[in-house]
Amino acid sequence: MIHAFDIDNRVTATFPVCARIGYTNATFLEEPNMAKPLDTGTGYLLWFGCVIGFCGIHRFYAGKWVTGALWLFTAGLCGVGQVIDLFLMNSIIEEGNLSR
Repeated sequence: MIHAFDIDNRVTATFPVCARIGYTNATFLEEPNMAKPLDTGTGYLLWFGCVIGFCGIHRFYAGKWVTGALWLFTAGLCGVGQVIDLFLMNSIIEEGNLSR
């Protein structure tokens, strides 16, 4: 909740806060089933799945099912695609958020 204070530090108004973006916005508050945004840190953590042989899991997380399967069955395109994804992780996760 956000509280609006007057000069004497008394609460004059209280507004609900949208946890996703951190401020009040009626369009977000009207959608209680809104999906949480994808996290880049989780994407990097899943990227490290290649160490134990699970390449492409980060692509499944971002909603890229076809390339995720391709990475999984080809060991991240022989490791080259996996390394490239390390540098493109922010844009992969951003695209995943936009497509949700």
